Amino acid sequence: MPHRLIGLVLVLALCPAATARQTSALINEALDRQVKFEFSTTALPAAMQRITAESGVKLEASPAVWDLLPYGRQTPITAKLENLTLKEALAEITQALGLQFAIRSESVEIVPMPALARLGRRASIEELRTLRALATTPLAAPVDARGIRLPELLGMIADRLDKQSPPIALESRLGNDSAAQTATIGVSRETRLLDALEAIHSQCKTATWYPWGSGVVVLTKVELINNQLAKTVSLRYSGEDVTQVLSDLSQLAGVPFVFDEGAIQHIPAEYRRIRLVTENSPITQALQSIVAFTGLGYCTFEGGVWFWNQTWGVDAGQKDPAALMVPLGNGMNLLVTRSQLPDDLRQYLDAKTNDAQNALREQMIKDGFVPTTRPAATNPDL
Repeated sequence: MPHRLIGLVLVLALCPAATARQTSALINEALDRQVKFEFSTTALPAAMQRITAESGVKLEASPAVWDLLPYGRQTPITAKLENLTLKEALAEITQALGLQFAIRSESVEIVPMPALARLGRRASIEELRTLRALATTPLAAPVDARGIRLPELLGMIADRLDKQSPPIALESRLGNDSAAQTATIGVSRETRLLDALEAIHSQCKTATWYPWGSGVVVLTKVELINNQLAKTVSLRYSGEDVTQVLSDLSQLAGVPFVFDEGAIQHIPAEYRRIRLVTENSPITQALQSIVAFTGLGYCTFEGGVWFWNQTWGVDAGQKDPAALMVPLGNGMNLLVTRSQLPDDLRQYLDAKTNDAQNALREQMIKDGFVPTTRPAATNPDL
């Protein structure tokens, strides 16, 4: 009897995985069927619903799609699709919008092209046209099985872009970046311009790219990350844990946050709860406020933003809080504590702090917020 029960449990446990495989197989079968669709200035969500209803394949879009398309959910498509498989039809639709699709266990998910995601804002119509041209234009240049030096590959891409109608400009901001200058990029003979540029992003440690207007910009990954951190956001936190706040900021910026071992764990408990309000301010401003309060330090690098705890082992900043963040121009930031400031600057900082607190208190009154406790007196030297 116990053996039968174990067998039954195993069968039940395997059923969801088997069902998912069957569903995925059915989706692939449906993608290979011929379809016929015609859309005339149809909003993308409505077009997706129609395709789902007529093909039986569930289409979903990641939230980032609506944040990056020129008109969000109202972005229209006009297309006459016939003598195509569903897979080919979806490729036509998504490619024209700077998107791509991926087959999931129970649906087909529409997601931004990596280059569109790196843009970090709503794309213009010109930028979508640029991505479309890149995705449909072959490199059409001799390639070496051993790879091509990155500067040479950029020259080939620039030549092909210059022959487009109208021409597409390529701007390189790599300067004298040594890793980019010496990188060897492997591409196939059939590669298209989009694939060649993505090969640069994936195979070179320091270089990346994105569409910009009716052109293409090639730049360092650190510069791109700094641009993404300059994105303006409005935030309101009233005591959330620092881990959650940093996770939110990472998602908003579209940049991975990497933490040194023990960086978060060594923040004292009383400094882990973040109270922060910003209105249309750069993400960097929020980061600077957080690191000044918690004693963390951060810098940008090719893989994202790296955080460490710069006060661990020296009383975690409880007696000498950070007062100023000075960018050094290379992705690093210098944290200046209150004690390092001369007396006149400390007085000026206190005056500005009082002004900010009074402005916030006035806003609190306008919003009708009633605190449960009376404000305590503060010591500016703490």
